[in-house]
Amino acid sequence: MQKLNILNYPIYSFNCDQTLVDEVLEDVKGKKFHPIKDEGSNLLMSHNYYHENLFCFFDKCVDEIKRKYFKESLMFTITDCWVNKYSMMQVIRNHTHSNSFISGLFYLTNHEKSGATCFSVPDPWTESTHNEYQNITVHNTQQYIRSDVYPTAGTLLLFPSQVYHHTKTVNSPDQVRYTISFNCFPSGLISANKSGQLHLQVLSVKDRIKLGK
Repeated sequence: MQKLNILNYPIYSFNCDQTLVDEVLEDVKGKKFHPIKDEGSNLLMSHNYYHENLFCFFDKCVDEIKRKYFKESLMFTITDCWVNKYSMMQVIRNHTHSNSFISGLFYLTNHEKSGATCFSVPDPWTESTHNEYQNITVHNTQQYIRSDVYPTAGTLLLFPSQVYHHTKTVNSPDQVRYTISFNCFPSGLISANKSGQLHLQVLSVKDRIKLGK
C-alpha cells in the first residue's frame, strides 16, 4: 500500500524587504517581554505591538487574501498583534486563534532545521466529529496531518485562524527566535438586503494604542 498526500491546505507566503526586517528586529529587541506559561506553552511575549511601515506591508498582504476569498464590501483590520520570543527549550502548544478570521505569522530571524512552526489539520480518516467513526476505528483520539515551516527572516505566512499550529524549540542555546503574530477581523458591510443590513466596526491595534487600551 502506498500513501498519497494529494490534498494541499492553502497557506500563503509573502516576502518583506530586508531593510524593514532589520529595522523591526532592532525595535522589538527593545520591548518589554513577559513570560507566558499555559498548558504546555513556555515563551516570552510582548503585547500590543505596532510598527507603521510593517503594518503597511501586512495590510497589503491581507488585502490580497481578502480580494481572493471575501466580499469586496469588506476590509480586514488587524485587531491584535504581539511579539514572540523563544529560546532553547521554549515552545508554544498546539492552538488556534479565536475571534479572528485571518491570522499572520511574521519571521524576524532565520533558523535552519530548527524552531519550526508545525501546522496541522484533522485527518479525515479519524475525524472525531463523525460519530459513526468513533465506534469503528482503532484510534482512540483524533489524528492530524502535519507540515513544518522553518523560519526565514522577512517571510509572512497568512492562514485561516481556525488552523491548528504549534512551535518546535530552537536546537541551540545561542539562538533566539523572534516572530510577530497578528489577527484580523472583518469590518464593513456584511449583508445588505431588503430585510435588513449588517455593518461591522472593529477597533484596530493602532487605534487601541492611541486610546491607551
